[in-house]
Amino acid sequence: RKKTPVYIEDISPFNETILVTQQKRFDLGFQRIQMCLLNILGLFTLHRKSALLALQFKHLQISVQKDPRGGPPIPLIELGTDATKRYLGLTKL
Repeated sequence: RKKTPVYIEDISPFNETILVTQQKRFDLGFQRIQMCLLNILGLFTLHRKSALLALQFKHLQISVQKDPRGGPPIPLIELGTDATKRYLGLTKL
C-alpha cells in the first residue's frame, strides 16, 4: 500500500483548529499544546511508534525567541536527529 506523504503545511491548519476549537473540551490548555507537539513530532519520526516512544526530554531543545516585531516571545522546540535516525543513520543533506 502506497503511503501519502504529509508535510508541515498539511499539519498547520489542523493544529490551528486544535488551538481555537470550542467543540472539544480540554481540561487544561496545555493538553492542546501537547496534541500539537505530538502531531509535529509525528512528522519527524514518520509516526513510527517505537521512535515516538524512544523520545526523551534530552532529545528536545526548548528555547524562547524574542519576537523582532515586539510581540510576545516565540517558543521554539528543536528535535535532535539522534532520536529519529538511530536505525538507518543520518542522511547526508
